[in-house]
Amino acid sequence: MADKNELEKPFKDQFIVRGFFYKNSSGVKFRRYLEIIRKEFYEEFYDEKNDKFKDDFKKEDNDLNVIMMNPGGGRPKDKDIDKDKDKYKDRSNELPEPKEMEFVTAIPDDTQYQIMRVMNQCEPKLNYAKVINLSDFMNSKSTDFIHFYFNNFSNNNELDKIKERLVKKYKEDKEYKEKVKEIQQYLNKNGLDNKENKIYSIFLDDPKKFLKEYLNPDEVFILAWGVDDKLLEIRKLAYERIYEVFGNKIKVVGLESKDNKDNYAFYHPLPQSNPKSIILWPYKITDKIKKKQYLKPIPETKNNT
Repeated sequence: MADKNELEKPFKDQFIVRGFFYKNSSGVKFRRYLEIIRKEFYEEFYDEKNDKFKDDFKKEDNDLNVIMMNPGGGRPKDKDIDKDKDKYKDRSNELPEPKEMEFVTAIPDDTQYQIMRVMNQCEPKLNYAKVINLSDFMNSKSTDFIHFYFNNFSNNNELDKIKERLVKKYKEDKEYKEKVKEIQQYLNKNGLDNKENKIYSIFLDDPKKFLKEYLNPDEVFILAWGVDDKLLEIRKLAYERIYEVFGNKIKVVGLESKDNKDNYAFYHPLPQSNPKSIILWPYKITDKIKKKQYLKPIPETKNNT
């Protein structure tokens, strides 16, 4: 088997990854946006000396949209967001317009290498991907549903309904009860249980400001936010929201789970089922894009823009 560093090297030479990061007053870290950019295509906009893109680059349109679960890796390369230099360290501050955000170079992770594989396999090759997530909360343990169910939905009266569903399903599960207790302790410790705040999910923020003014509705959307049953409500909200914001004519692909009729489940780029699934994921997604096998919007969705 090839050495991991050898597998990563081509991507490091071909792409630059950058993101917009922020944190709350307790120091918990978040990422609103991530971008994967082909160096060669946008070389004229890149200031290599200062390792950043020139202001003119903000006028460029991306050719791929990706929606995943939550930021696991892709952390800042040079800038420590724990320092006072971070402009958005207080979570009560309203985030700026996307065009006004300060992006910093990031270190890519294995998930982003999967997106790079898709970009290289498409014909013609894709050059500029924008990535958003169901939640901005940075946590490498993707199966944790801390942020989704005990904070984000507290703003739209979904919290009690979600707790009721989960408790009913797992009421005899001792491990689940311990997990709930652990989650609540985590939230209290890190100041994540403020029910007046909804800054941590792009789908609970101003959709025109953070979705319509950032993503490109003329290009393909890849849905890759996972298949865990505990994330049903936030997945459903996100699925409905992208069609509400961009209309029913957008081109959406995703690898659906076998029982995906009503649960809006699409496999993550690094599915946990088996190593073969990880290898096949970029090829299957690329095949859907090439064959234009787009998902159908849910019938009742209306365009509210």
